[in-house]
Amino acid sequence: MENERVIREPGIDPRWTSVIGMSKGAEFTLAWASHDRRANEVIALSPTLYAWESVREDGTPPARSSWTYAGRPLPFLRFDADAEFYETLDKTLLQKFHGRAVAAAPDGSPARLPVEDITAKTLLISQESDTLWPASSMGAQIAHAMDQAGKGAQVEHIIAPGRGHAMFAAGVPANGVDASPRVNGLAQTEIWSHLRRFLQL
Repeated sequence: MENERVIREPGIDPRWTSVIGMSKGAEFTLAWASHDRRANEVIALSPTLYAWESVREDGTPPARSSWTYAGRPLPFLRFDADAEFYETLDKTLLQKFHGRAVAAAPDGSPARLPVEDITAKTLLISQESDTLWPASSMGAQIAHAMDQAGKGAQVEHIIAPGRGHAMFAAGVPANGVDASPRVNGLAQTEIWSHLRRFLQL
């Protein structure tokens, strides 16, 4: 994870750091905040409770972690994508593979992010039906773990209407992969209002 480099970027105030990520970016954001207390505010759009393998172009081994921390790869979940996925790289096919991997993950899986260690003020946003991984159920688990940890971190999990995984700012066209453009457009407007409220914009 490049958190050290990010914090040192010109224009970044190291005394107060807000991190926002969507999908794979949400995975990074939650991994960072789970391991580094210098994140003060965290927004994870379509969150995940686990670190995942880095997507391979052809499915040939070895599978690798998407992230490292302190020079070491984070443990990760593998997904059993089939030949059709690797032939097309159609991300909409990943829902069933991610879902199976989450269902099969044992309690105490080393790939589970230690989200109970997050001390940042946290906003999690998922949609009712996610098209890539079970973001709503994982978001609920993250919020529950943070609440139960009792470390004083404020956490809010919002489930927005619609069927989708990709989230954008209000006014940005829907991607045409998830729900209808109208449904996604309404969802993006609601999501953007929550972001503005959380960040006090």
